[in-house]
Amino acid sequence: MNPVDTGGSFDYNGCVISPEISGKIENEILAAEQARSEGNEGRARVCARRAAGLAIQAYYRARGDSLVESNAYSLLRRFQTDVSIPQEWKRITDTLLTRVEKDYSFPSRADVLAETRRLIQQIDAALKGTQLD
Repeated sequence: MNPVDTGGSFDYNGCVISPEISGKIENEILAAEQARSEGNEGRARVCARRAAGLAIQAYYRARGDSLVESNAYSLLRRFQTDVSIPQEWKRITDTLLTRVEKDYSFPSRADVLAETRRLIQQIDAALKGTQLD
């Protein structure tokens, strides 16, 4: 499966990630883009986390790992501490888990949506047995 960037969403036709989960990932990415276009970066971050959580869930299931985490934030925390996860994925996960400041500003200049797309593409590639740079 080669995810195709279609202006911010991904096409996961014929993939390891089920069509149902792929659709949910795409819906979360689209919701994040919509929230960002409306100036609601906080909502965009929540949607990006959920999209990443769905991809992480698919990754763990494909590996045959049991999942007890019930939400995206918990999955991201597990992923962050998993010694088998590549450092690049952990860096992206750190960005997704970074808390906003008291004034609701984000302490990082990272583009959370771009980082989420990158993580999803890399998980997808790993599930297919390939590596993206």
